[in-house]
Amino acid sequence: MELDFGEWEMKNYDQLYQSDPRFLVWSNNYLTEHTPGGECVMDQYQRVQDFIQDAKSLGFKRIAAFCHGGILALALVIAGKVELENAFSNVPPYGSVIQVEV
Repeated sequence: MELDFGEWEMKNYDQLYQSDPRFLVWSNNYLTEHTPGGECVMDQYQRVQDFIQDAKSLGFKRIAAFCHGGILALALVIAGKVELENAFSNVPPYGSVIQVEV
């Protein structure tokens, strides 16, 4: 599941920037600042990490996951390929296939 944007779900950034002053607060600290009624990136990071740990504990050696770019970016962080602060500067392009080893 991609980031839960809560009240901001299905709204674009330009629209939020112009209409909701909370957006600037969130965008300056999205790692730990929750969206209104939603989550922060660290919540999403924890879900991705839990998914990977669950797969490992069940003995899976290989899995295929079809997901949004934010999930892929965080998987690359967990694999040690990208620093968390740079994760969203390295989102794989739409429709891409990547391999992540953790």
